[in-house]
Amino acid sequence: MAQATYFEAGRQKLGRLLLFALLPAAGLTLHAQKVGDLDLTREAPAVEKQETLPAECEGVASGVSHSDGFIVPQDQERRKLELRVASLSSLRPALGSTVEAEITLKNIDHADIMIPWSIDPSTVNRPLGAKHYEHESAGFRIRMADESGKEEFLKSLSLPIYSSAAQPQSVLKLSPGQWVTVRIKFRFLIDEENPSHSLASGPAELKIEWRQSRYTWEHKGCEIASSYSSYSTFYEQIADPVKVVVESQGH
Repeated sequence: MAQATYFEAGRQKLGRLLLFALLPAAGLTLHAQKVGDLDLTREAPAVEKQETLPAECEGVASGVSHSDGFIVPQDQERRKLELRVASLSSLRPALGSTVEAEITLKNIDHADIMIPWSIDPSTVNRPLGAKHYEHESAGFRIRMADESGKEEFLKSLSLPIYSSAAQPQSVLKLSPGQWVTVRIKFRFLIDEENPSHSLASGPAELKIEWRQSRYTWEHKGCEIASSYSSYSTFYEQIADPVKVVVESQGH
């Protein structure tokens, strides 16, 4: 009788250990869901011009300073994102043609990730009388590698994404396991104003990258200080390339 009780206690203990071991996985499963859609292929909204200096500084000698930097996680661990091309409007695009794609952006990290989630450009506008204001912007870059391994960024035709802590609805929290889908469009042209060369036709690979940045602005009297910080050291991005065959123009 005592021996049976001993084994029963062992089974109960093992059951509790298995339950605690499964809890983290169960929690991740509960959060593994799609939490948003965004279409960046729409026509760009009108942008309201905003003055850099306050009205009282008009005609007054002033100074402007700017600094650049990087956003680094407090625990020094880069946050992990997974990017996938869910669909592509053409796997045989012609040079110069426009292509649309649906991208999934998933948090595969152990911590929450905050991303911009508004296409309203007024998100970046500072409230009247503000002395300090911060906003973020984000979007996707498309990198193409041809058969020789040469890489170029393709010209984006997608709207940028914005956020500001002053407008909580413009920020989206991705918990571990959660993802969003975003529709983008781009052209098979080099993303430069005056490129010195052109893309090559033939087999190629496309890779999508998430880009996120923070901007700050503040003024004291008529002195303006601004800064730009990139999230390039914040995220570790995992993205499988998509194989395409780029055809020559007029093919």
